[in-house]
Amino acid sequence: MFKKYAMDLKPRSLTYYSIFVETSALEALNVEDAFTQLLSQIYRVRVASKKALDVGDDDSATL
Repeated sequence: MFKKYAMDLKPRSLTYYSIFVETSALEALNVEDAFTQLLSQIYRVRVASKKALDVGDDDSATL
């Protein structure tokens, strides 16, 4: 049953620009990888947001 869920959720995660990692806390499977991917994604979004704000500040200075 879970495999069917996983097969449905993986393409959906791409639609919403999110990550999808199958994990098992019981078997310690992919838990560290999921955590690392999540932190990396947060960092990338934060850096991109900061760059966008910095560009916005530069544009307003020329007005």
